[in-house]
Amino acid sequence: MLKRRNGVAAILSLLMATAAWGSMAGDGASGNSTDAVSGAWAERVQILYQEDSRSVVRRKVRVWDPHPEKNLDFVWEPEKGEATAGLAPDGAVSGRGKLIWRVKGSASYDPRTVYSVYSGEMRDGRAEGTGRLEIRSGEVFEGTWRAGMLDGEGLHIDAKGNRYEGSFLAGRAHGQGRLMLRNGEIYAGPFVDGMRHGKGRVTLAGGTSYESVWERDR
Repeated sequence: MLKRRNGVAAILSLLMATAAWGSMAGDGASGNSTDAVSGAWAERVQILYQEDSRSVVRRKVRVWDPHPEKNLDFVWEPEKGEATAGLAPDGAVSGRGKLIWRVKGSASYDPRTVYSVYSGEMRDGRAEGTGRLEIRSGEVFEGTWRAGMLDGEGLHIDAKGNRYEGSFLAGRAHGQGRLMLRNGEIYAGPFVDGMRHGKGRVTLAGGTSYESVWERDR
């Protein structure tokens, strides 16, 4: 039992790390370029195609970078028809599109240099609405985003193939959810701050199922 609990706890630590990726709570209005906890603003000048006028324009594009220590470059690819409509006066991105982070200075045509791809809705330079994030490690985050974090219904698949489906709050598993481990074990029940909390059900790979009561993952 201890071994199984430790295994699930390790996966839950990954769920709690969701908040670390998406903690895009920097205040763009304040004018601060960095945030000690969350990251930093990143900006660049891009050439964007305006479909209505069939012309190209150079515009500053600004997004929140949750991992400035990785020293990555980004490219914003707006959805068709939203080239400049979703840009604020300061360049902050809103609207639907694709945000690609890659190794700084690398060739744009080389997929091996891509660190992550977010496809979905943005607001004020952060993921907001429905979207899907795929990271080079194999991790996937998908669902409803708010201020750059999963908030609402969503899923997280870690690099080893373990999967959580359920409710998120500020980037962490919170509410009802299902954690499906690669070894076939499943936990279904309530989560609080990324930890099992309350009465849930564990189903082992062999089919054995039992209820257990958890208090902050214990």
